[in-house]
Amino acid sequence: MKPPFSLQPVRDLAQHKSDDAAAALGRLRGQEQQTRQTLETLENYRDEYRARFEQALMNGMTPVELNNYQAFLSKLDQALEEQHKLVCQSESRSEQGLQQWQMQTRKLKSLDVLAHREEQKQRKDAMRLEQRLLDEHNSTRAGKHNT
Repeated sequence: MKPPFSLQPVRDLAQHKSDDAAAALGRLRGQEQQTRQTLETLENYRDEYRARFEQALMNGMTPVELNNYQAFLSKLDQALEEQHKLVCQSESRSEQGLQQWQMQTRKLKSLDVLAHREEQKQRKDAMRLEQRLLDEHNSTRAGKHNT
């Protein structure tokens, strides 16, 4: 029976880290999608509110109403600016998560290559041993027939 791959615990740890990195990347991308959706919702709301503002301007409004509309539009613009920053930060975290996952995957693949090489070596060693035993057996049989 062949001994197990000597780096198997390291490979198992690398698999675990790769799985964790993939899960983290999924969460990061989900968060990024949520921040984008919030941004889109804010943009749509601002566009609708601006359209209502323009309609109210055409219908006539008091200076207080004008100030209220302008103040609220200013607050919406500030919220949009903040949400843009959150989207950029989320994109950056997603990119970092992707790089982390890629690095862990490369490590895992490297260990898989080592494991494959070790398996091939063990198979080759076993075949050599089997051939040597067969040769010795045949040599012994041939020696018995010659005597």
